[in-house]
Amino acid sequence: MSKISENIIIDLLPLYYSKHASKDTLLLVDDYFAQNKEFAYQHKLPVSLDTPDLELPDELSMLKTTRFYLMMRSLLLYLAVFTSFVPLAFGDVSWIEAEGMTWLWVDTPEVAILAGIVAIVLWVLYGILNSKLKVTKL
Repeated sequence: MSKISENIIIDLLPLYYSKHASKDTLLLVDDYFAQNKEFAYQHKLPVSLDTPDLELPDELSMLKTTRFYLMMRSLLLYLAVFTSFVPLAFGDVSWIEAEGMTWLWVDTPEVAILAGIVAIVLWVLYGILNSKLKVTKL
């Protein structure tokens, strides 16, 4: 048999390491490695080429999750703005009192304080969700 050059073995290495070569080619490369220890040391792969099986998220579930987050962000913004203005509301209570129109915080400060607390919580939730969506630039 004729002498196999180093360049031929280098050309066969991708097939050898991927195990797509024939048995004869695998034996040929193994024999060459056995005869040329320095070459084998330079070209042996220290790690396996086996890639781990990665579970990628399903695109449809990612789309549904993103759609849900966008809907929740819109809802939180609406509720936060609404509850922010509730303490500034006024109403006509002329059927109860002779004063006519009064501010909510003057008439019922408990409701105004509760609306303010709810507004703060909603703004914080909106900020958290908005920062979560900023990673996706939405």
